Amino acid sequence: MPTIPPATYLAQQEQPQLPMATETIVRTNRLNPKEARVRATLINAFQRCLQCQGRGIGGGGPPDDDDLGGGGDDPSDNEPDEAGLQDHVPIPQARDIKPMGSLPRIFDGDRARADAFLTEYLRYLMLNQGVLGFESPIRQVMMALTLIKGEKVNLWVKNMLDSLRRLHPVQHNIPAVWNHFEAAFRTKFTDSTRELWARNQLERLKF
Repeated sequence: MPTIPPATYLAQQEQPQLPMATETIVRTNRLNPKEARVRATLINAFQRCLQCQGRGIGGGGPPDDDDLGGGGDDPSDNEPDEAGLQDHVPIPQARDIKPMGSLPRIFDGDRARADAFLTEYLRYLMLNQGVLGFESPIRQVMMALTLIKGEKVNLWVKNMLDSLRRLHPVQHNIPAVWNHFEAAFRTKFTDSTRELWARNQLERLKF
């Protein structure tokens, strides 16, 4: 049996390992698609910065490689800015928050205060968005009715309560309930003489 020199034997043992080492290096340097896009974006931004500096100093910089052939912009340039996307991320609602603000004072049927009362109440509801129970239309109407008291409004409040009692607490708990209440409130208590008074004032100005 022929004897193999030690140097030849070591060379034969090392040769099969070279492709494996090369494959490992290529596999290690390979980037996933997201990393590749981020890397391309950073490189393009860096190149544009260098070009702007060249134009400011020497009056003109080297043309972009992409512009030589009249091609379009790099697709990576059209990607939305991550910092700008943060402005459109919804803010999560806090948990277990308590009602804030002050309820409007009691409405006793004074037509001059009808619009102010409704505006203050809607502002109170918007301030407490996210509070448990405040987004229920039936509960919104019930809360409003507790703030409407007096001899001029008692009968109207009673009729509204009778209508609410006929509603199913789940199936009928829809925005149309509040819309109906608001329309009925404006029809009943909005100062109907305001428009007539304004017209009379305009007529007086003409003369």
